[in-house]
Amino acid sequence: MQIAFDGRADMRRVSFPAIASVICGVISWLIVPFIGVVTIGIFGAFAIFAVLLGHAARRSIRRSDGTRSGSGLARAGLILGYGQIAVSTTLIVLLIANATGQ
Repeated sequence: MQIAFDGRADMRRVSFPAIASVICGVISWLIVPFIGVVTIGIFGAFAIFAVLLGHAARRSIRRSDGTRSGSGLARAGLILGYGQIAVSTTLIVLLIANATGQ
């Protein structure tokens, strides 16, 4: 919440999908390294949800005419989600290559 120069508070509401996007992105990064590679597919879903929710949040924030905030949160969720998808995909490809002996 920001205070305007005339003393009024900026009462823009934070977009719920933006908050959910960041939460899903953080969960995808915190849980997977501790559980192991076997569950990449399960917790990779959190990364996919982070990306989907991040795009939905950015779209709703753009269309809200300034009544919603949270673009930075949505962007953070997108970065976390896409990063986890890239890392998970790379690990899966390396595991398959290693299993086939190439």
